Parts: sequence; structure tokens; C-alpha cells
Amino acid sequence: MTSETVFAPVAGQTILSMVQTFAKLTGDGPARLAYHKTMRKGPLCSNSMPCGGLSVADLFAGAFGDGVSLVLAHSPISLLTQDASPEKAARVVSKLASGNRGRLDCPRLPTGVTCGNRSDLRCPQCADKAFADFGFRPALREHVFDYVALCASHGCQLISDGAWSRLEACLIDSNPQARVNAMRYASAVSTFLQSSPQRPLRESIMSELRAKGFVTPEGHFRLAALDRSFSAFYSGGLGDARLTWLTQTRSVPAMFVRSTSRGRPVHAVLLILMHIFAREVDSLSPQLPLRLEPDYSPSTDVELIQSYRGQWQAHLAATPDLTRKEMRLALPGAWTWLYRHDREWLERHQVKKAKPLGGRKPAELPAPFLDAIRTSTVDFRYSDEGREPLPSSYQLRLGLGLTEHVFERTSRELGFGSSAQLPGRKQVFVTRRVDRAHVDLGHRSTSALAVVARAAKLRPETVAEYDYRR
Repeated sequence: MTSETVFAPVAGQTILSMVQTFAKLTGDGPARLAYHKTMRKGPLCSNSMPCGGLSVADLFAGAFGDGVSLVLAHSPISLLTQDASPEKAARVVSKLASGNRGRLDCPRLPTGVTCGNRSDLRCPQCADKAFADFGFRPALREHVFDYVALCASHGCQLISDGAWSRLEACLIDSNPQARVNAMRYASAVSTFLQSSPQRPLRESIMSELRAKGFVTPEGHFRLAALDRSFSAFYSGGLGDARLTWLTQTRSVPAMFVRSTSRGRPVHAVLLILMHIFAREVDSLSPQLPLRLEPDYSPSTDVELIQSYRGQWQAHLAATPDLTRKEMRLALPGAWTWLYRHDREWLERHQVKKAKPLGGRKPAELPAPFLDAIRTSTVDFRYSDEGREPLPSSYQLRLGLGLTEHVFERTSRELGFGSSAQLPGRKQVFVTRRVDRAHVDLGHRSTSALAVVARAAKLRPETVAEYDYRR
């Protein structure tokens, strides 16, 4: 049985959802293996594709076209690579279509801010309509895209329609003030996925910022004014607790300016936020021309020169352990005068630049992300038909929808990883599973080890080792 005789994909349905649907309807072995492997490793391409190792076209035996066409039509890759060069975008699409396990060279956000498994998020109205029309509830790429909290068509808050995206649903901010910005973001994502922008987003953003006075005619950014306006524009929140945290604790305009000035691609999420802001923010009031450097006029006053040089040299001798910035802040008057009137001498009489030891510090995990896990009363672990979930860190990681690296960082912060498989907890787990098995067996209750183990979905040796009745 081929996939085209089973179902036709819904417009905008993700490839991962197509694999899941095909596996459910046919029981196809490779499709089931690809789906469950992806749930363990984590989906690719903004939660729209199975993990690497198998060609997309081979999953459906070529029924829905070649791999490249499938990736372009059923994943948000065109938006994710919008700021990349055509050659680089083509390489990324080819890797995804062929199942190449090589690393996708795309911009990434800091650890903890990056979304987890969103493959089960659905709009209730879209899902119900699809089920009535087609008999299954597909995941749409505009819903699983990073940080989307609302359906652009119905305005509904997305919900988790399975076991893999419950943490992502918990991180959606239902604050009415955040809803306005969340709807702007969801609408922009939906629009860009349905039809590619007429011109590159970066060009549109730069044109709008230049027209509204945030970029000077010479091409210099008024970063302070840009940062203030951006923070005020998104002050109500963005519908996702992590994205709100990012915009409040990091300078998104500075990240955009830094990547632009260095000729590097900008993350699609940041491009969308900057595009919405640039299009809807008010223009700056007329300002004085931007002065990039303080005036420099070498002094000829020998007495002043000797006075300030003496102050600075005495300061250097008295505080040799301070860094350059600390030296400047401790004696700002002398430093400013020397910088403006005797800069060459000042540069020769500075302490050596400090070199950080031990590399970069790990990225800070967002507080809302940690709070959502710490305070939640939901058991995120997978539970088959109401049975006691497995007491392991592995099952907890899958339930949270996190990659191994993010889960390791999170478990260190919250301290729940090391106690997940204590013998006492496993004893309780096995006892509850066996009790549930006896209830399910009912009048067919038996003491046969194999029968009880099968009903409890445990290995017979596990039941024999831990169950007190044995």
C-alpha cells in the first residue's frame, strides 16, 4: 500500500506530521521508526521534519514528489534561510531532502531560548476542521514555527494535541497585552510561509528604518534610540515567555546591527520581529547629526599636558590591578582630557587588555523557562493509556521535548536529573503498573508472570525482581 492511496497531505502540513499520519494509517515500519526516532532526538527545521538519516522522498516512496519539492512545500525552510545566500540556502534544502546527517549551518538562538518539541501544537479549530474533512489532525508549519502562540486564521491559542509539546503549551503567555504582539507575529509568519516576501526582509527593514530616522543618510544606526523604541514597542510581551524574556534582557536591535555590519545572516525570528517593528513604529523626531567620535584636538599647553600625564601615571602606579575600563571609570576627568588632547600618549600608557580565562560562560537559561518546569503540576512523562510513567530522566527529557544538551543544563539548574532512577522510585513504579494490570485483567486475572508482565507492559524479569507479590 502506497501513501497516495492512504491520504493526501493538507496544504501547509509538516513533513513530520505526514510521516506520523502515514505510520498511523498503514503501520509502515520505516515511517514508524523515523517518527519515534525523531521524538527521541528532536525534530529538524523548526519542528517540521524528521531527524536525519533517511531521504524524505524514500519515506513515501516518491508518492508526493521529489525530496526538494517536499521540503520547500511542507517545511518553513524558505523562511529560515531567507537571509542566507541562494547557494547556501540550496545546500541546506539539499541536506534536509537527502537526510544527510551533516550539521545545518543556520543561525541559532541561545540555549534555553531555542524552542523544544512543538510538533504536537495545534489550533483547535484548524484541527477539528481537518479531522472532519480528512480524518486526521495534521500539524501545520505555521503553528509549529518557533514561538507562534496563536493561530493567524482563527486567533485561537495553540494547545498540545499529544504528549510531546506540553511544556511548549505551558510557555504560551495568555496575557491580553501580549496577545496583540503574538497575533502580529503569528500573522507575519503565516504570510511569509504562504508567499515569500517580494524583497529580502533585511532590505525591507533597512529601508523602513532609514525612512523613519533610525539610520542616518551615511548608513550609521542610531542604536540607542532604536533600542528604546524597540523595547517600548514590545513591552507588553510576545505570547511566548522565552521570546518575551529575550526581548527584555537582550538587545535584539544590537544583534541585528551586529550581524548586518559583519555580513552575517540574521535568525529568521529576529528578522520577523524587526520587520514588524520597522513597519509599524512611529518615525523619530528630527535629531542633530550623529557624532561618531569625540572631538580630538591635540593640545600645545605644556603645563596641562604634564599635569594630566602626571595624574594618570600616579593612578597607574597606585592601582595596577584594575582593568582598562575600571581605570577609566576611577579617573574619568584625566582620562577624558588625555583622550581628547593627548590620545597617542594615553594609548601607550594603558594597562594590557584583559584576556578572559576559560572561554565563554554558558548562556543563561531563561527564568520563565525554568519556572514553567519548576512550578508545573503536570507530569510531563509519557503515560500509555493512563499507566504509571517510567521513572527515568530519559522519559522526563522526552516529555519536556528538550534536546540532550538543554536537558542536561536544565537538570543541573533544577536538580531533578540525578534522582530520577532511585531503586525506591522504581519499586513504586513497578507496583503501580502491576496493580493496574490486575485491574485491567479483571475476571481474567491470573498469577502467570508472563500474562501480568504483558498487561503491565513490563519485562517479566522486571516484575519478578520488584513486585512484592512474587
